[in-house]
Amino acid sequence: MPRVGVATGVPMAEVARPRDEFFYLSQLLSRRVVSQDGERVGRLVDIGCAADEAFPRVLTYYVRPGLLAPVTLAVPAPAFTDVPSEMLRLAVPTDGLQTSPRRLPEEILLRKEILDKQIVDTDGARVVRVNDVHMLRTRGSEVRVVHVDIGFPGIVRRLGWERPLDRILRPVGLRARGFAEERLLSWRYVVPLRSGSLSQDLRLNVAQHQLAQLHPAELAEIMEELDRFERPAILDALDVPKAAQTLAELSPELQRLLLEALDVRRASVLLSTMAPDEAADVLEELPERLRKRLVSALPAADAATVTDLLSHEPDSAGSVMNPEVFTVAPGTTVTQVWEQLRTGPDEFVRGYSVVVVDEQRRLRGVVSLADLIRADGSRPAEQVMDTDPVSVRPEDPMRDVAELFDRFNLLSLPIVDPDGLLRGVITVDDVVSWLREGEGREGGLT
Repeated sequence: MPRVGVATGVPMAEVARPRDEFFYLSQLLSRRVVSQDGERVGRLVDIGCAADEAFPRVLTYYVRPGLLAPVTLAVPAPAFTDVPSEMLRLAVPTDGLQTSPRRLPEEILLRKEILDKQIVDTDGARVVRVNDVHMLRTRGSEVRVVHVDIGFPGIVRRLGWERPLDRILRPVGLRARGFAEERLLSWRYVVPLRSGSLSQDLRLNVAQHQLAQLHPAELAEIMEELDRFERPAILDALDVPKAAQTLAELSPELQRLLLEALDVRRASVLLSTMAPDEAADVLEELPERLRKRLVSALPAADAATVTDLLSHEPDSAGSVMNPEVFTVAPGTTVTQVWEQLRTGPDEFVRGYSVVVVDEQRRLRGVVSLADLIRADGSRPAEQVMDTDPVSVRPEDPMRDVAELFDRFNLLSLPIVDPDGLLRGVITVDDVVSWLREGEGREGGLT
């Protein structure tokens, strides 16, 4: 299990109730359930909670009448006169109980879907395993889930080792409860993964806004720790732009596994949403048969662009460049450029510069964002641009490109063909990515 600590910003006091009203799921599961008259009904086998609440209410208690009983009894909350208790006494008549072969659609089953499962801690951007569930009984009869327990004490508690450990540790002045640090994560920062790895009728039900707050690189790290059933669940929970960015951050092996598992239409949408150079990088690592199938599913213009990028020699400037460049024509004022940057897509700003080209798309100069900020708004772009910018050809090796970035402290670099026509741009993050990927190349990189 990954090393984790107590979630930051999640103190116990955030749920303003006395501590003696807190208890654990392990203190309820498998407890004997009796009727109002004290007759045996069965044992508690699971608890269903509301799936769409910050701190889910317990909706249903599931009781199995016998060890081999094919169905369970669904008891709506509040079901018992007191919880937790060594013996759970029903607060409702037994003749009103209904059999239930499965959970309600709006529920999360704590034992089946949460306990011992990997979940995403969105506050810490990590994957953790649930050893127990921390619950709260309010002053009335309502019970809510407030934390998940990911610490060693949760395992000790569930296995019933507290008393034996107390006997062992008492001579040295310790108790089982204080033997290891308690590690609780607030449920509000938890995304349960519900996927085909659990059962066929389960559908993904996650707090999409929680995942959307994570950086794609963090989401990629989380997905690296999940299994083949749960990884698609993360992508399904994200909107298309965030899913595409996350896919681009994954290792080539995981990209292949996910693209093989995804519907071709969904996969093509994600690829066409990426920057063309990122999509080409992903496709380049795929088996030829899968690559051809995905390229053929792309819109015609996107397919032509990535096919052109894939035609360049590996480790050349053309194989790394992004053909989508923010360009302006001579005569465009600085104020007009500012407005286009302000209202245009984020990719405009991430290019670090504005490229000035003529009607034939011939490179005339480059204006850095720093120069744009300092320039008078009424001046035309050609008066503030670098009229002799460093540029390279598509066939130039990336090793030479990286040296140019280092020598001239560049943030971006235009790529032009022999006629001086703009073909694309390479940014410093492209160089960094290429250097990282090249660490394993023969001879390494210096």
